[in-house]
Amino acid sequence: MTESLTLIEPAAEEYDAARTGFQTYRPLRPDLIAVPETVDDLAAAVRIGAGRGLPIAVQATGHGTPDGPETGLLITTSRLTGVRIDPERRTALVDAGADWGTVVAAAAGHGLAGLAGNARTVGAVGYTVGGGLGPLGRRYGFAADHVRSVELITAAGEPLTVTADSDPDLFWAVRGGGGNFGVVARIELDLFPVDRLYGGMLIFDTPLLERGMRTWREWLETVPDQVTSTAVVVPFPDLPQLPPPLRGRHVLSVRVTVSEDVERGEELVRPLREIGEPLVDTLRVLPYAEIATINNDPTEPAASRTAGALLDDLDPAVITELLAAAGPGTERPPVIELRHLGGAVARPPAVPNAIDHRDAGFLLGLVSPLPVPGPEAAAAAGEVQRRALSAVAARDTGGRFLNFVGSHADAVAARSVWTDASYARLRAIKNRVDPDNLFRINANIPPA
Repeated sequence: MTESLTLIEPAAEEYDAARTGFQTYRPLRPDLIAVPETVDDLAAAVRIGAGRGLPIAVQATGHGTPDGPETGLLITTSRLTGVRIDPERRTALVDAGADWGTVVAAAAGHGLAGLAGNARTVGAVGYTVGGGLGPLGRRYGFAADHVRSVELITAAGEPLTVTADSDPDLFWAVRGGGGNFGVVARIELDLFPVDRLYGGMLIFDTPLLERGMRTWREWLETVPDQVTSTAVVVPFPDLPQLPPPLRGRHVLSVRVTVSEDVERGEELVRPLREIGEPLVDTLRVLPYAEIATINNDPTEPAASRTAGALLDDLDPAVITELLAAAGPGTERPPVIELRHLGGAVARPPAVPNAIDHRDAGFLLGLVSPLPVPGPEAAAAAGEVQRRALSAVAARDTGGRFLNFVGSHADAVAARSVWTDASYARLRAIKNRVDPDNLFRINANIPPA
């Protein structure tokens, strides 16, 4: 054990704060928490877990932490936040606990852009090894498509630099296979010469909701790959801290990112303005450093239950059925998010990785806030989400993206993420690098 590695037992005063991340419903309750400050600490923590026979979970910001057993070792990487930009090579070397806000700010200082997610508080490494789909996705693809190297702490507690040349199989697996193969200490990512964007959102009131979604769907047929867009149906509570135009309303928020020919942005979105008068309009030219303001995702920790699906298409009948099942006037409606895919997302990367189901047309996400967290509230949210998924069953491909499996990110859910061939290959690689399944508190791939 190194001197700078902090270990926290369940009886410690700081235990609850250390184990709880952005998702506050059912945080892991480990036997031990390790808080490393260096890569050597990280390796030592893995050796401690292996030596005590404890399964290992890893948490940076805690956005994607799954329900897990009340046991094991939790490694929180919150103190490993370094980001180093190489402007000549156009790369970022990102430590395990750095969030996207830190990476974006560092890259923007050189006129460069990383393939960030919607929220600046999401951990960049976990997001990337799980796939990574953000506002520049249709132009450049998944973040995992643009990884140059991965520094991995193996199940033996040893650091290993993995590249396409050093270990092609493991490099394929770790980009899209999540945390199944070790703890990622650092990751080297491509950056792109993007310094300005056109983007923001138009928010429409309830009477325009269904018409707005249909218009958005028709508009998507006309947009080039430089345009990434999401439609989100949001039931805002009637709370005084919300802006008056949104308070207590069930609205449609159409988010748009134009990452090339920024001056054409207003021309490209003109059909969306024909939906009607928006309650809120934030569309404008902005610096890349402000990319998180386009979707304006929450930054404060909260409790929620999530679910996701990949759809082959989104036709008017499915829109109607989805809104009837989980839209305005329904019981406990969730936030409904529909991300337009295609473009570079649909194309295979230059160096193959473990992301399947690229031919899907849309990603459906469901988020049910839990204002009063507990088993009953979570069960009710799960029932609402099942109702919504049933409404889109005719378009559900049956596949999933790893980052969007949802709250039940277990071995059963993981099976939907990969094709049979990919899953068999992943299990064989897992058997080679983690035969005891030390890294199993995740969307788990068991050894073959």
